[in-house]
Amino acid sequence: SKIKMKKLVMITFTVMLASLFVITTNSCVKQDFDEPPIGVIPVGEVLNIADLRQIFADSGAYQFTSDYSLYATVVMGESTGNIYRSAYIQDTSGAINLYMKNPGGLVAGDNIRVYLKGCEVSAYGQLLQIANVDNDSNIIINSNGNFLQPRTVTIAELNQSMDDGNFVEYESQLIRFDSVQFTTGDLGKTYAEDDDYGERYIEDCNYNSVMVRTSSYASFAQNILPEGRGPLTAIAGRYNSTIQLIIRSTQEVQ
Repeated sequence: SKIKMKKLVMITFTVMLASLFVITTNSCVKQDFDEPPIGVIPVGEVLNIADLRQIFADSGAYQFTSDYSLYATVVMGESTGNIYRSAYIQDTSGAINLYMKNPGGLVAGDNIRVYLKGCEVSAYGQLLQIANVDNDSNIIINSNGNFLQPRTVTIAELNQSMDDGNFVEYESQLIRFDSVQFTTGDLGKTYAEDDDYGERYIEDCNYNSVMVRTSSYASFAQNILPEGRGPLTAIAGRYNSTIQLIIRSTQEVQ
């Protein structure tokens, strides 16, 4: 009938009008929203650890105020609690300690870029460090699982380097002794005291000895020192003229 036909025309017209309104409205709305800008940490001039040592030798404590970067591999992080707000990093020219504003974030095997602006090259107890390192704005982790092999050394060589003023050759590096043991006077003790650092000594067949220093916060601090002789891997730390070996894990005390 004419009435039904008129209603059908009106319904069709209404649907078309509504569709046109939707199309027109959508054309005025931006569907792809701008993402917030992502901060890019510049690279600037690339230095190595030997360069930082030279800067410190020339100028003493030095704070970077422009864009510089250092690429290195983490050889010790805080995973066992033996160091805190700290990490040791190494490249082909040497090794250095990182002293960070906050704990955590780096583990052995991380290949990183240290953006040096705002950081300071300084020394604590004659141990060279990069201080004032912000975990978020100064550290870029490039990849994981890049484990470096320790450098094999004897206790005599290590001690002689300190006596000769050449300990920088080993400082903060991952090192390994082939055949050592804890001294008889330390056997039966734990790695550390309940509320203080433990200072224990290892020796070789010729009775050359060197200190192993362990934090009371280390996960293995209350473990009894192992008996017997075998290989040991550690970081070659120092406090002034005293060598302080820092163990990463008891699995490396064999």
